[in-house]
Amino acid sequence: MSDDEDNISFGTQSIPDGDADIEAEGEGEGEKEDKEISLLSQDDYYDINEDKRRIPDSERTTQPTLTKFEKARVLGARALQISKNAPIFVDPGDEIDEYKIAEMELIKKKMPLIIRRFMPDGTFEDWKVNELDI
Repeated sequence: MSDDEDNISFGTQSIPDGDADIEAEGEGEGEKEDKEISLLSQDDYYDINEDKRRIPDSERTTQPTLTKFEKARVLGARALQISKNAPIFVDPGDEIDEYKIAEMELIKKKMPLIIRRFMPDGTFEDWKVNELDI
């Protein structure tokens, strides 16, 4: 290979300045339309589309069983909440360990959390932890 063959040209494309007007194909200079554009934050987008993407409780397809991964996540999250003085929904007795109190809530089905299971098509199912079998 020669040095000339190593230099490959991919072409150049001019990029307009930020102040330059960009015309869409088929529009002449005098034919520009004023189009209303609204920008949504990501949170607003999900709030608007949440009802369309949520699967109703009567049409759920996943198993009503708490997986070991969900169990670990739920117990850890609830133990953190309890450690930050969240209300406890069971009588802890002499127990002071937050994780053990979270386990007691899970066993007695008194845990105030919801698990959101996402489907491959972008929809999701919401399950109350108390509805799931352990």
